[in-house]
Amino acid sequence: MTVDHDLEFLGFTISKEEGADGPCLYLDQADATRELLSGFARESLPYKGSPMPSKLLFGSDVTACTANAAAIYKHTVGVLNFLSRTVRYDIAFSVSRLSRKMDCPDVGAWKAMLHLLGYLRATVEFRIGGSIASAQDAFHFYVDSDHAADRELNSRSQSGLLIFLNSFPVDWVSRRQPVTAVSPAEAEIYAMREGVVHGRLAQWVAEEMGLSVAWPFVLQSDSTQAVSFQKATAPKTKMRGCFDLREQSVVELRDQGIVTSRHIPRDLNVSDMLTHCLAGPNFRQCLSRAQNFRSYSCRGACVLTYSHSVQLS
Repeated sequence: MTVDHDLEFLGFTISKEEGADGPCLYLDQADATRELLSGFARESLPYKGSPMPSKLLFGSDVTACTANAAAIYKHTVGVLNFLSRTVRYDIAFSVSRLSRKMDCPDVGAWKAMLHLLGYLRATVEFRIGGSIASAQDAFHFYVDSDHAADRELNSRSQSGLLIFLNSFPVDWVSRRQPVTAVSPAEAEIYAMREGVVHGRLAQWVAEEMGLSVAWPFVLQSDSTQAVSFQKATAPKTKMRGCFDLREQSVVELRDQGIVTSRHIPRDLNVSDMLTHCLAGPNFRQCLSRAQNFRSYSCRGACVLTYSHSVQLS
């Protein structure tokens, strides 16, 4: 069985086009998305402009779902997890939040799920990809966190990571952190540590594939505290009581031969969508930067297209 047939079996479609910079390769899961949406009445899925614009709907009604609705919710979120880990990085944060109520779905979570499905209906043709003509391969790494974003459910923070190889997003993460962070700075450092783990793996795989990679790689973050901690420019920081500097994970984080960090403005941190609820214009601005990515200036060839006119929510 060929690779193309394997991808088709999993619901993927590969398309090749000619772009301004030469041949472009794109990957989508439009067919799998349509199959998921076909199980819901169209009138229950009005078009939406962002997957989860705020936390209000998710926690709006704690009434437990019926057994049938709970089963549908668990199945749907399971499929959404698959989509969010393969192509749809734009819904990764929303799916992470929906997954927190898999054990006992409530009406608020059900409404938030329908909102997300409305966004998928509006963006069913979403795809990732870009130009395959590159003089030199280059990785770009972005990390972010949201400190104790879900205090009503759990005190742990959210980590977000987005990795590009040239104009392609090749890896992304949106997940709760393993422990409770006592400050935004600590949450950002945990997120940066996540970036080190995934960044090294991405570069190791690239090396085994024969690509030329640069060491140390650069993690880009909008947190000045996390950058200072990684570069050890604040030896008397209050973080001393939160991390044992002798731990191997911390040693690797601060090893300038493995990774270095760079502070960037928040509006250029494309991993922001993996840690925050963003309403219409803000979400589309962040996603547009990621979909049109090429370098620090966030310019490129891949474009997000909405299938229909959408609400700003």
